[in-house]
Amino acid sequence: MLKNDLPKGFLGILLTFIISIVLFSAYNIAFVFPSFFGMLAENSENECVRIAQHVSNNLLASGFESGFSPAAFRPEDERLRKGFGLWKIIIFSSRGQILYSSDPSDLGRAMKGRFFYNIVAKGGVYKKFIPKNSLTPGGQVAATDLVAVYVPIMKDGRFSGASEVYMDVSRMRRRADGLLFKSFLTLSILVFGLLAAFVIAALKAGRYQAARRKAEDALRQNEYLLRTIIETEPECVKLLARDGTLLMINPAGLKMLQAGSFEEVEGRRAADLVSPEHREAFNNLVSDVFAGKTGTLEFKITGLKGRALWLETNSVPLLDDRGEIAAMLGITRDVTARKAGVENMEKSLREKETLLRELYHRTKNNMQVITSLISLQSASIADSSVLQMFDDTKSRIQAMALVHEKLYQSKDLSSVGMKDYIRDLADALLMSFSKRAGNVELDLDVQDIPLPIDIIIPCGLIVNELVSNSLKYAFPEGRPGKITISFHKSGGRMEFAYNDNGIGLSNLDLDSVKTLGLKLVKNLATKQLGGELELMPGPGSGFRITFKA
Repeated sequence: MLKNDLPKGFLGILLTFIISIVLFSAYNIAFVFPSFFGMLAENSENECVRIAQHVSNNLLASGFESGFSPAAFRPEDERLRKGFGLWKIIIFSSRGQILYSSDPSDLGRAMKGRFFYNIVAKGGVYKKFIPKNSLTPGGQVAATDLVAVYVPIMKDGRFSGASEVYMDVSRMRRRADGLLFKSFLTLSILVFGLLAAFVIAALKAGRYQAARRKAEDALRQNEYLLRTIIETEPECVKLLARDGTLLMINPAGLKMLQAGSFEEVEGRRAADLVSPEHREAFNNLVSDVFAGKTGTLEFKITGLKGRALWLETNSVPLLDDRGEIAAMLGITRDVTARKAGVENMEKSLREKETLLRELYHRTKNNMQVITSLISLQSASIADSSVLQMFDDTKSRIQAMALVHEKLYQSKDLSSVGMKDYIRDLADALLMSFSKRAGNVELDLDVQDIPLPIDIIIPCGLIVNELVSNSLKYAFPEGRPGKITISFHKSGGRMEFAYNDNGIGLSNLDLDSVKTLGLKLVKNLATKQLGGELELMPGPGSGFRITFKA
């Protein structure tokens, strides 16, 4: 049985080969060869156009419209004809007169062809294949196969002349004939080889089918695993179309939407379930994803049964096998509990802020009550030194009360701007001593630095002591004067400088100060602020305090 089947198979392959060769030959003779020669002629024409365009551009660059020198062009003519196998190059004026020709006998002739004025003179390119023994556009008999091309010379849209190029293509056609024969023979052998390969491929088809079935089984298994993962994912996995309609959503997502099946939400726009105040942001997210971006959004929805939820979604573009965006893939989680916790925390913070403001306000009021009590108590005191002690105590309490007033007015409740505080404190002291030191001028150079209460209060007490001391003793008998206060932050340190141009402090030793006010300044500067206190030289009295920020 095997011996009988083998010759039949061989004859079948041979017969198929012969029929294929016949059909292949007929196809080449009827379609391929003419197309090949047509393509060859077109390539030759395009090459001629390129050369003629080169000639026109060179002529235009050398000032053709203002004058043409045949002698100057002849070296270019010889170079082009030799390099590209050209038969002839002719240069025409705008009126069709031949200004130059590789054949001097052409000089003086005028172009009378309609194509010259209807096509070339209007900026077009004219191409023509001229078989051997046919007439050229100039009326000459072609001694060989030629391609003729006319290219206009245009200057600012105006026709200035034309260049004509003839290319000898006879040798090229002969070579093409030989090449086509060789190609035909090679392709015939290739057909036989393909038929042999077909037989071999047929023998291996069974093995290929088995491998294909195996790959398809693996693909189905992967699809099953992916579908299982998506359906069991505890967070919402969804696909949206460009118009925002739902293409797919897993069971967790259906539960968030309060839907029993996908049919209840299929084709529905997801934005319709989003709360109105978040709908624009959601639509912008969809637009951004389909523009190739990724995005995250927190928004509120109302489910099909009316239950409101806060959701957070992370969305990315889903690409198809062509690399184009086919859908928006979103992973969404329920953040309602977290949102409620944040809102409760914010509410608690607001309540604590209100309580803290009330505490500052009441502390300030209590301090004002204390100063009022001191004022009432001091009204019955006749001893001026004791009365001064009461006034100093009131001034110190008022300096601390001002801190709490500023904290009550502050937005963050934890710090006070140093600039406003020192200005208000100094102005209050100047007003209280206006009868004694009405001619004293205040000069402030204070950087607007927010400082916490544990720093601002010691600084305020120091300013209170120094300003009060200057207003009491530095400007006797109402003499005019000036108090200068500066406060700056440099790097990690604060620098406070105080100076008045009054009568000054004689023989002051910071290590052995005896007055309560200066003792208080020293203790506040060195112990409370942990800084350094030093005297400043110059007229009047001056102090400098530096401490860590």
